[in-house]
Amino acid sequence: MPSVNSKSDTVKSQNIEEVVVLGYSQITKKNSTVSSTTINSDYFLENRPNAVMLNALQGSAPGVIMNGGSGSPGSAKFSLLIRGTSSISSNLDPLIVIDGVISNSYEFRKLNSNNISNVSILKDAAATSIYGNRGANGVIIINSKNWRISNIKFNITPETYFAVKNIPNDSLVNYNYSRQFSYPVYESTNTVYRHDYRETLYWNPVVETDKNGKAKIEFYQSDANSAFRIMTEGISASGLIGRDETTYAAQSLISIDAKIPQYLTRTDQMIIPVVIKNNSSETKTLTLNVVVPNYIRLMKADSLITLKPLESGRLFVKMQTDKLVNSNIQFAVKSGDFRETMILPLKVEEKGFPYHFSIVNNKKENIKITIPDYINGSLESSYYVYENSALQMFEDLERLKNEPHGCFEQLSSTVYPNVFILDYLKSTKKINFDTESTAIKNLKKGYQKMISYKNGDGGFSYFGGSGSDVALSAFALMEFRDLKKYVNVDTKLIQNLTSFILSKKNANGLFEVRRDYESKTQYSEYSWSRNMYVLYALSKIGFKNELQNTYEASLKRALSTKDSYQLALMANSAAHLGKNEDYKNLLTILIEQYSTKNVKTNTTFTGSGGISANAETISLYMMALQKNTNSDQLKIAEIADKLINYNGYYGFGSTQATALALETLSDFFAKMKNYMALISQRLRLIMLKLKPITVLHLLSEMEKMT
Repeated sequence: MPSVNSKSDTVKSQNIEEVVVLGYSQITKKNSTVSSTTINSDYFLENRPNAVMLNALQGSAPGVIMNGGSGSPGSAKFSLLIRGTSSISSNLDPLIVIDGVISNSYEFRKLNSNNISNVSILKDAAATSIYGNRGANGVIIINSKNWRISNIKFNITPETYFAVKNIPNDSLVNYNYSRQFSYPVYESTNTVYRHDYRETLYWNPVVETDKNGKAKIEFYQSDANSAFRIMTEGISASGLIGRDETTYAAQSLISIDAKIPQYLTRTDQMIIPVVIKNNSSETKTLTLNVVVPNYIRLMKADSLITLKPLESGRLFVKMQTDKLVNSNIQFAVKSGDFRETMILPLKVEEKGFPYHFSIVNNKKENIKITIPDYINGSLESSYYVYENSALQMFEDLERLKNEPHGCFEQLSSTVYPNVFILDYLKSTKKINFDTESTAIKNLKKGYQKMISYKNGDGGFSYFGGSGSDVALSAFALMEFRDLKKYVNVDTKLIQNLTSFILSKKNANGLFEVRRDYESKTQYSEYSWSRNMYVLYALSKIGFKNELQNTYEASLKRALSTKDSYQLALMANSAAHLGKNEDYKNLLTILIEQYSTKNVKTNTTFTGSGGISANAETISLYMMALQKNTNSDQLKIAEIADKLINYNGYYGFGSTQATALALETLSDFFAKMKNYMALISQRLRLIMLKLKPITVLHLLSEMEKMT
């Protein structure tokens, strides 16, 4: 219970309107004449790793009967009865009190036995004297560990009774980012051009009605000739919930609809049907005018049509292009003084499939490029010579212009690596203001899309699932931390995400990284890798005291399995936590594994294997090496060359592998900037001789020159 630090009642008698007597009992065990039993968790949970608390309680308290409908553990409902006439005859469950709050058997069965401090069982008059008739079948009082760490203090007297129940942050209040809608401001109802095709015309979260229950709103209609739905939802003053849907249709006197093909490629010949409808009450003769963008050849276009009231007809427009186009096409219909215009996007892309050719090599040779059959007019060539294949990715400015899209993992694959690419380009001054602005704009777009995938508990999940994944949430935590350099990341988002991750830490120090369908399985190597990744992420953020038992358990596991990925994670975590001796020991093991080519990685926290797993492991190993100021720079350069060789046209494999590799290499290149002038001088000499170059060669040549 919270501490009592007052001896006088803080409630004045003249302010009391009602008194509720709940009953209070405080008596020493030797003077007690009632039947009560208190069991501490250290006793009834010792060597009993049961998933259900009832199983752990069985046999620990006299007079408590537990029955199961099946002999299989966890396969049937488990009932609990306290010995007594009423319970035996009526087969009624006892009263359950959890942390001072009367609960039900459903909540009781959900309790995690590791979170329980002690259990008290009241069997006779002790139960009814405090809880009345509700305690006639006995009372089970459960005190948990979680609520005892609360910093809340109450200034009350011993005569006052109160109860405390922990309520998760996301149970009653759920905060979400509000959607924002834009709309144009019209000065007239006559519009010459139709370009307003908003899907949401009006949104108002707070509409107050008058005493008659009516409210008046105004909004701008879009240019679409279509049916629209109005949805209203609200709560009355008495708390009643109401909802209604109303539909209406809007159309202009003359409507135009052109069916532009969704996919157009170069050399395509297009015949576009333009449907025109006369919605007026008069017969009209209409003239169609088509304005096509540059590089589009208008071959033929129907221009005249006569329509009766409510009659529709079609005109056809034939055109062709031999160039790539990303513009708009305009259709204008005129009848007397009335004019209706529609502007639609028109995009023409390249025909066929793109073909790229790249060479990654470190030896001198003559290379002949074979150009495959290609579509006439589609051949474009450009040549880039990079000092190493890593710089190919760092200096790929077009990558920074790609807009982020997709689910959380796809967004991360675009956004997170670009943070480190932008860091490198800014440090080397190889990016102009416009490209940097575009890159930062895309990072902001990606961030806004990513936070829309946040679950109610504050975490993130794979494929938009409802149950948050702890390891993926730790990855998101580091991603948002690095994004803060370019994006205004919500501080509350970081706090809620951190709270969610820490809430999944068990009493034994391990994080509950297993998903719902894995909860009954053993803690596998995959689970250990995820647990160590969470430790690595939190220690990198700056947590220390909260991770001590997690670190000890994870270190013991990594040293026993000698898994290279886990050892690399723990080496970085040890450096973050200031465990210098452990850091040196782990680094020695990793150096031995790489020197003897005995590297073994079972699985990463994302379940990766092959190239992605190898790239992640060597990135973490190189990252750990760079944390030691006394490390051999030639050794680090050798590791960098190995890491660079994993780089392909699409990066280092998975999103996590690419992000880790770029983070490690960007840090490596940043530490080399003191040698940049010397490197540039040496590079010019090497390039003149057409000598192949690697990072290791660069450092070797630098040492010769110094």
